[in-house]
Amino acid sequence: MTDGFGSPAWRAFAGIRFSNDVDEVVTEPPADSDNDGIADASDACPLEPEDFDAFEDEDGCPDLDNDGDGVADVDDACPLEPEDIDAFEDEDGCAEERFWARAVFRVVDDEKKIISGAAVAVVEAGRVVAEGRTGEDGQVAFRIPSGSYAVKATAPAYIGTQAAVFFDKEKQGVQLTLDREETKGYLQVFVRDSEGRVVRGLVAIRPAALTLASTPERSQLDVSLAPGRYSLIATGEGYRKAVSDVTVELGRTRQVRIVMKPVPQAPRKVEVKQEKIEIAEQVRFHTGKATIDFDSYPLLDEIADVIKSNDQVRLIRIEGHTDSIGRDSLNLQLSQKRAQAVRDYLIARGVDGRRLEALGYGESRPIADNALAEGRAKNRRVEFMIIEDKMAGR
Repeated sequence: MTDGFGSPAWRAFAGIRFSNDVDEVVTEPPADSDNDGIADASDACPLEPEDFDAFEDEDGCPDLDNDGDGVADVDDACPLEPEDIDAFEDEDGCAEERFWARAVFRVVDDEKKIISGAAVAVVEAGRVVAEGRTGEDGQVAFRIPSGSYAVKATAPAYIGTQAAVFFDKEKQGVQLTLDREETKGYLQVFVRDSEGRVVRGLVAIRPAALTLASTPERSQLDVSLAPGRYSLIATGEGYRKAVSDVTVELGRTRQVRIVMKPVPQAPRKVEVKQEKIEIAEQVRFHTGKATIDFDSYPLLDEIADVIKSNDQVRLIRIEGHTDSIGRDSLNLQLSQKRAQAVRDYLIARGVDGRRLEALGYGESRPIADNALAEGRAKNRRVEFMIIEDKMAGR
């Protein structure tokens, strides 16, 4: 190239080169360690995933107790409304609407007798909300909110008690029973004969001034006594008196078995024989009279019983006899009057008069020598001869 007019002083040359290689630009996503969709930079709990329960879901933290009432949402029927924690259905997590209730408490003993002056306390969550004492009617009333309570009752000489009570009515009554403190011991008394049969009779307890009745219907006698030493005295018709000394101990039950022995039977004074009713002793009269001696009443009573219990004997002749002292006619009259006096006595004791006849023989039928005092005593007698006997056929 040569220098000339209009030609540049210098020239520049440029060029473009094309290639098929392209550089890619890669953008990294923000970190989300707990994979809850909220970036760690915005997540207050980057290691604990949000629970997405429409309650503060934007903070990235799980809310397990949304209303902060201490009841987990999974167990909380009202997860957005806190429980009122008033000892009334607190476990459901919902606040309950309470009302005032009139609570009436009646305190009785184990025999259902009212106890006046008993102390009653109503406790809620360890706090006494009401307390007072029962009046003469055994009752005390409080105005308290509805709900669940523990009620305690105490009284002197009684064992205190506690009960769980739920008040859900405007007026509600509760009866509390107190057991007496142990102040006595107990006896179970059995009165039997030697063969184990119940004896009908009485048991006197001394010095307690108590008397119990033993009968087949009441074969076990129960009694409570203050601790100490006692004598049990048992009596019954036809039995000897029996005494048993026992010690009563506090709170203990003791069984006492009293065995009674029958009174020995006296030898029988009256016996029915084939031809007569034999007697073991004489019917006695006042000397020279037809007045029966008082000492012979028991004998005649027994004779009356024997005659009444032997219906087969239809007719008995009561024979009067004397000794030979005195005139025959007077002795005959005296024997007749004495026989008649015996007949009258037996009729008065319930013997049918149609079964009895009286006949006096005077001194005509002696059984011993009238010359001797002993013989004369034997001849002064009354005999009971059987005239008609159905069994004997006469």
